[in-house]
Amino acid sequence: MWRKERPAHGGQALTMFTLFWASAAIIWTAQGLGSLAGYAGQATLPLLGALDQVSTPYYCLAAAGLLYYVLYLLTGRERLLGPILGYYLVLFFLLRLRVETAHRVDIDVGGWVVNFVYATPLRGLQYTLIVALISGPLLAGILAYSTLGFRVREAATRYRIALVTVGLLAWVGTEALSFITGYATTTQGEITRRVAALAGTILVVLAYRPPRRFRDRLQDAR
Repeated sequence: MWRKERPAHGGQALTMFTLFWASAAIIWTAQGLGSLAGYAGQATLPLLGALDQVSTPYYCLAAAGLLYYVLYLLTGRERLLGPILGYYLVLFFLLRLRVETAHRVDIDVGGWVVNFVYATPLRGLQYTLIVALISGPLLAGILAYSTLGFRVREAATRYRIALVTVGLLAWVGTEALSFITGYATTTQGEITRRVAALAGTILVVLAYRPPRRFRDRLQDAR
């Protein structure tokens, strides 16, 4: 079956997985509004600052939601939610502290991307470590999730695990590398991030809703 029934003890995990997608939507909406403002010549430091304030907590919330969902599938432990939320709450404050102490002084509008100009660029060990601590456990969890494919026999389940793994790794990995290297501040980096996010989303959707002919072939392969 391709539509899973809501498990009796997995409602919390499904809620957090839904929260991951909702957070991602909020992040991309905020960034899209910033790009639209830049294109229309209406981008200002206060406007972009407000959009950044809105989107930043959702990066951590999205990571927490997805990590909890993956770890729940691996361990079945619902009590992991509290520690995970606490971990990402700390990282959220550290990230905001690093951004605020960098001191925004202007904005740079060009091509597909609208960037802040900081008195102290968001580079270096501290910023890299924060981004790594946000994305590292998530990437490790996704890789661990992929091992579930070796524990099942149904072709349909292995297919779903493989596509979800590839889609999420491509998306999260691209985001992490783009921000750590500064590639996200370039037009090419912005396009790459958007393409990776779209491709990852499509793969996850296809994992749960494959084309009918392919779905029938997978079911026949049981």
